[in-house]
Amino acid sequence: MNGSSLRSRLRDLVSTGTRPTMVGAEPAVPRSIGHVTEVLGGTVCEVAGGCCVVVDRWYTPDSLHGDLTVGFCAESVRRNLGHLSVLGAAPGGYIQSAEPTVQFFDLETTGLAGGAGTYAFLVGFGAFVNDSFRTRQFFLTGYGIEGPLLRAVADWMTTADVLVSFNGRAFDASVLETRYLFQRLPVPFSDMPHVDMLHASRRLWSGGEGCSLRSLEETLVGVSRNGDIPGSEIPARYVQYVRTGDARVLVPVFEHNRLDLLSLASLTSIAVRLVEDGARGTRDARECLGLGRLFERVGLNDRATACYARAATDRTPGAREVRVEALRRLARRLRRERRHSAAADAWQQILALGAAEQTGTPARQPRWGALAVTREAVHALAVHHEHRLGDLHTARSFAVRAITAAASDTHRTEARHRLARLDRKLGMEHAERGRALFEG
Repeated sequence: MNGSSLRSRLRDLVSTGTRPTMVGAEPAVPRSIGHVTEVLGGTVCEVAGGCCVVVDRWYTPDSLHGDLTVGFCAESVRRNLGHLSVLGAAPGGYIQSAEPTVQFFDLETTGLAGGAGTYAFLVGFGAFVNDSFRTRQFFLTGYGIEGPLLRAVADWMTTADVLVSFNGRAFDASVLETRYLFQRLPVPFSDMPHVDMLHASRRLWSGGEGCSLRSLEETLVGVSRNGDIPGSEIPARYVQYVRTGDARVLVPVFEHNRLDLLSLASLTSIAVRLVEDGARGTRDARECLGLGRLFERVGLNDRATACYARAATDRTPGAREVRVEALRRLARRLRRERRHSAAADAWQQILALGAAEQTGTPARQPRWGALAVTREAVHALAVHHEHRLGDLHTARSFAVRAITAAASDTHRTEARHRLARLDRKLGMEHAERGRALFEG
């Protein structure tokens, strides 16, 4: 059963008042709250039905996270809050309040695959308060107090207008929703705007060293984690805590979660500033191309065109693939804007770069494929010269090239039909010219 089917079934159970059976769940183990709060530096949060442990940390404006200060990131996010809609791919914008509160969130769970048996034992939030950054972490001291923890998390979420996560749509939000449904509690974030920075990062920086939060914090923020616990070891740490009651094994887990929240907030501050600055604020052609893709997705077409045009001018060695892709996207945008001559010039530049003649095996194959770009370029130029310029001879030369670049029988057949049509037109044109000469 997949995650969505499971959540649908749970919603039905909640609506009928039936409590689902917790298959495989361990019984609640009494904990020494005093020990947990002392070791983790937390406090006890009283809610309806029980209590949970909450750990707060504050980072001052001059605190460094990599190469950035907390104050710099806070100002960047505060001044460019409206651009969260672009990162979240919401064309019309979804931030309603004048000064929305943004909560960054990240979970640590008992399993990395999700599913019915996966608990969120640590729910971490982070928010900029003035020029400082505050993290609040809700800790599940035992399976039996999941209800109180979720109620405390729901109360905290009432302070948020927008959620920001990294891969949260696919994992964190899904796990948390499942836990609320198991406890027959309303899901507090079901209607809340949610920006998943993984998707925005893939569009902006997918051609770099990778799009994990760890790789992005290294390349963009300058963070180097020394001694950090690997994420794959975290579930086992919680199991060890459950069995022994010793919270000391979780100290690095809490620090790992706080670093994730800081990196997520820093990454968001870089992205919203990049959206504000546009093409002129990009570091290189690849980032400029990615920003154009982001703009085009939300319908900011003029800004997308400017990014593609800037990326297409890059002459840096090794940037050839990026330049070809930028030219292709630029040509498409210009064609939609009915700037056909400029679009034809972009297609010609692609052919001049010799996209079809790339040899060898590059370290990272382009998604578009050299032959596909060439095929699209020669087809577009054949159409342009035949229907817009009336230059049948040039259109025929491109139709011949289209046959060579065809990747399938369908493409080859289409190109041959075009060539046959052009030959008929040229024959008629030749006959008309001969008749005119004879009659003259």
